[in-house]
Amino acid sequence: MKTTIYNTNFKSGEIRTFRELRNELFELKWGGTKAENSQLQYTKAVMDIFSPSKLIRDININDVDYLVKTFKGLGNSNATINRKLTSLSVMLNHALERGYIDKKPLIKKLPENNSVVVWFTEEEQNAINNAFIDNGKPHIAKLVTFLCNTGMRVGEALQLKWSECVDHKIMVLKTKNNKPRLIPQSKKVIKILESIPKNQKGPFYGITYGETRHAWDKMRKQLGKQHTEGWTIHGCRHTFCSSLVQKNVPIQIVASLAGHSDIRMTMRYAHLNTSVLESAIGKLDE
Repeated sequence: MKTTIYNTNFKSGEIRTFRELRNELFELKWGGTKAENSQLQYTKAVMDIFSPSKLIRDININDVDYLVKTFKGLGNSNATINRKLTSLSVMLNHALERGYIDKKPLIKKLPENNSVVVWFTEEEQNAINNAFIDNGKPHIAKLVTFLCNTGMRVGEALQLKWSECVDHKIMVLKTKNNKPRLIPQSKKVIKILESIPKNQKGPFYGITYGETRHAWDKMRKQLGKQHTEGWTIHGCRHTFCSSLVQKNVPIQIVASLAGHSDIRMTMRYAHLNTSVLESAIGKLDE
């Protein structure tokens, strides 16, 4: 899905502003890649604070500190802020290599608490969906329900094609770790897909990542969760894994359905169900 909204008519050797640098990166590096949509959002978030006309040679450590402070004020998690800082760092590295700037400010990543796993209860999922519907975003409500019941990443769902939804199964071909996986469709997923007109390439092809993030942030504020750590759309993926573990599905199967490249990622959910462990120990008493 191509969602180019940037102007690539730059002149090499005349890069001075943040917007010009951003345009060159999309022309030479990000445009047409899997990273295009995410980089559009991350760099736009930075540009919205810096202003498009900010001279790249003037970006200093104080500007970086201001970015972090502003993003935190907007309720961004450390992980989200780090993604935006990484985009900025890549841009400035490019500018340094091309001789547009003489030096680059130090950009340090914020600590991320990867042990925090936030998943949504049935009550919370209903509240989330109702908020989207009330906001005139029923298509986002369907997307979120789909994510909670497939464990797919947002990017995977937005790129999903109808041709990859066959025989009540979903073939996830474009994945983060480049390892395709197969997800059988639950009754809830089948119902969602049947309710979506097949007049586009895929069930969610008309939805952009930017619209999804904006709608999520608005819903989050409505539910008073804007400052709750981990209350992001990625929680839908955690919800999928957590639900399976709590229903006694073996960790290895959960890892396969979620497409985890390392079983340690899936083990974060193991504490949610001790019945399997208790059953195993009970074998010693038989």
